[in-house]
Amino acid sequence: MEPQETHDRFASVAGNYDRWVGWEPRLKKELPFLLASLPRGGTVLDVGCGTGAHARALAAAGYRVTGLDRSAAMLEQARAVPDAPAVEWVEADIGEERALGNRTFDAVLALGNVLPAFGDAEAVRRGVDAMLARTAPGGVLILQYLNGERIRRQGRLVVKTFTEPGAAPQDAIWIRHHFESGGRLFFNSYRIRKSEGVWTAEADAREYSDYPREEIVPRLRTAFAAVEVFSGLTGAPFDPVNSDSLGVRAAGRSS
Repeated sequence: MEPQETHDRFASVAGNYDRWVGWEPRLKKELPFLLASLPRGGTVLDVGCGTGAHARALAAAGYRVTGLDRSAAMLEQARAVPDAPAVEWVEADIGEERALGNRTFDAVLALGNVLPAFGDAEAVRRGVDAMLARTAPGGVLILQYLNGERIRRQGRLVVKTFTEPGAAPQDAIWIRHHFESGGRLFFNSYRIRKSEGVWTAEADAREYSDYPREEIVPRLRTAFAAVEVFSGLTGAPFDPVNSDSLGVRAAGRSS
């Protein structure tokens, strides 16, 4: 995969990530599609599982789930959820063969914009190849990531605000900006906090690499019997202009 970073870049957001996302409405929207797509009661590898919301929901539905993430901070949050259904949590990169041995899974997932987090374009493609290698014959691969076609047309700006709990509550703002410049995509993230009347800010700026629809679909058709694209994980048809994210379901992995 990509060269490993020397720090956990999710450490500063892990503690508030679930509050920022708002999982209840998201799972209500996405779970029906997932449950209809996965082999009932099978093994599932959730790549880039983060704080584990999808993994726990699938485990509660009867799947045997392994949550894989290279962020120790995100996995710490996942493991800390009380009275949660059993999930195997693994701290590793999908490209690290030692982490999972020779295991394959009935379904492999990379949801919530995990693919671009792998790194540059080559790292994203290596990540997909590594997920193919973990998909058992006859199995399913499901990917979800932001609609790069829409970002290229109009950009994407998301601003979330809330108050962080604690002994000294902090007002917090998280700004995420995806945009195109010079034929390339970029992602800027800003985390702004106010504590005891003083504002502080953290910024992260990097090039953003997705896997364009016109490339990912032909690639997966070489390895699966059927490949479909959707508007995220809704089951609705993909619209390159209006869909916020691209959902890809590849079923019937060849031997």
